[in-house]
Amino acid sequence: MNIPRLAAGAAVTAATAATTFTSAVAFAAHPAPIAAGAVPPGMYHITKAPANLIGSTLDNCDLQVFPDGNTVLLLCPSSSRTGLQNVGAPGETYISFDGQPTGMNLRADDPNRAHWSGTVQLTGTPLAAPEPVAGIVLNRR
Repeated sequence: MNIPRLAAGAAVTAATAATTFTSAVAFAAHPAPIAAGAVPPGMYHITKAPANLIGSTLDNCDLQVFPDGNTVLLLCPSSSRTGLQNVGAPGETYISFDGQPTGMNLRADDPNRAHWSGTVQLTGTPLAAPEPVAGIVLNRR
């Protein structure tokens, strides 16, 4: 009586292991999409938004988002800064820079996430500059 139970248990265990292995292989082949709202890894060029009448200190800088999806690097003609990306609501993210009181409040403008727009924001607060004063656009390079 124990042999049929052992055989049934072994069959269930083998089926579970096979399903788990197949799922793991499928996940590796098709990794889960990045968190909704996060700027995907890559290099982005920052320009002045069309509504921005004044300009921004971030004009003509580049933003590199690293593969971990959290670490960023702001590359400007005369300086560079590391920082972090914090996902907010779907299609919205906040980027803060080390040692800087300001960061970026960004939203996705198209479904493939290659174009983002937003404004400069005081880090850690909901206070953001209006777009006619500090609007920015990110385009994937």
